[in-house]
Amino acid sequence: MKNILLISALFISFNTLSADVNFNWLKSTSNENSALSGTCEYVDSSNDMDCNLRQISVRKKTDIVDANKTINEATLELDSKIKDKGIKGYVKEMLGETCKQLPLSDEKINSLGTDREAYDVIVDICNAATRDKILNFLTLAVKNDVKTCKVFDYDIGNFLFNQVSEMKWVSTNKPSGQCAVITILTLEKHPKHDTLWNYSQIKHYTNTESEFCKSLSNINKPMTYSWEGRSRLKMDCKFIEFGM
Repeated sequence: MKNILLISALFISFNTLSADVNFNWLKSTSNENSALSGTCEYVDSSNDMDCNLRQISVRKKTDIVDANKTINEATLELDSKIKDKGIKGYVKEMLGETCKQLPLSDEKINSLGTDREAYDVIVDICNAATRDKILNFLTLAVKNDVKTCKVFDYDIGNFLFNQVSEMKWVSTNKPSGQCAVITILTLEKHPKHDTLWNYSQIKHYTNTESEFCKSLSNINKPMTYSWEGRSRLKMDCKFIEFGM
């Protein structure tokens, strides 16, 4: 019974300290590979809200076009060096005395922080070097980068949202930057459920005299998130990395 009372007291304490409004990871409805969350506090006795917004995004570490360019350049360079030095000469230049130190124990590999896949490729080259094995080693990192997704979240900032109707709040900023950009953010609550929200963001470029600002204005599009957005993204990731 004491434990139940203690748990109840903790919930009451957490609820008292929680934000007035929470929306967690609204999903994109404008084809962004990201989600949006926010915590809001009502300002004084008004229904205006001070909201902190956070975004979590995912993207491929390297796109296929850049990867293919890197692989093609590595192939041309390798073929040129093999023609000049031969396969054995190139392996000697590339690996030095490494082959003489192999194989390594699992404990040694782990202590060095060596990538196991790369280690196995090097061992294979040392046992019987071929052009294809060397090329595989030289391009292994970029091939893995294509299959790697980067996940990162960041604090977008704090914004004051003014209530404009019973279920809608809007935030705007003064013109900023060389393009005098005005950003309009909108939060809209579901009429029957306090925890369900929609968010939209649109930028207006009020100074388009320069070609740079004009080009930004032409590609400008709304960014929208909703509790009704797509729940899954198709990214074809084999590896995940966190951070920018």
